[in-house]
Amino acid sequence: ESQRSLGFYYDDKAFRSDEMDESDKDKSVKYFTLAANSNDAEACFRLGELFEWGYGYDYYFNGKLSLNYYTKATVLGHAGAMCSLANIYEQGWVGLECSENKYYVMEYWSEAIRLYNESAKRGYANAHSCLAEIYLDGKLLPQDLNKALFHEKKAIKLFQHLPESDDWYDAWEYSEWRLLGDIYLAMGNTNEARQAYLKGKDKDTNCKERLEELKNKR
Repeated sequence: ESQRSLGFYYDDKAFRSDEMDESDKDKSVKYFTLAANSNDAEACFRLGELFEWGYGYDYYFNGKLSLNYYTKATVLGHAGAMCSLANIYEQGWVGLECSENKYYVMEYWSEAIRLYNESAKRGYANAHSCLAEIYLDGKLLPQDLNKALFHEKKAIKLFQHLPESDDWYDAWEYSEWRLLGDIYLAMGNTNEARQAYLKGKDKDTNCKERLEELKNKR
């Protein structure tokens, strides 16, 4: 745990400086790796994120390492890693052998759904949001608007109770009210859709656009 704490310390230090400090970032990776080697699930998850997105350091992009660390964190029971790994399987993104001309890769869909459900069972808000999107979209699974609504309401409830230290604390409102509104709209409930878009309009331009579209339909 002390190694993971040092990883967080240097990671935070790297991003809080006026310019990202590569030496601090390298130290954070060093300590997260040491913790991950001792089967620390959170450290594995953080390394999975780093190697998936890079976070400003191009030389850290590594799809296979990202997949490996997410997989290890998933085996260790990390709900966030389950959701991230599910997203990789859903989209056929980093580190996977897949056809370059297909955005959706069918052979990975069943594993994506299994991981999303497992993450959601553990109370991970973003997994519920992803399932809501899937049930609304109707591509990975048959469209089921009732299930979409259930998962999105659950997601918003969980997001609203996140601690300030969580990465999603300030970010969730940029998309969740839009998704809730879209579900209500697909169900033909324009009043509830409008209320959802109104809640998200200050942070999500898509909500503003949806409100304009509803206004023009009157």
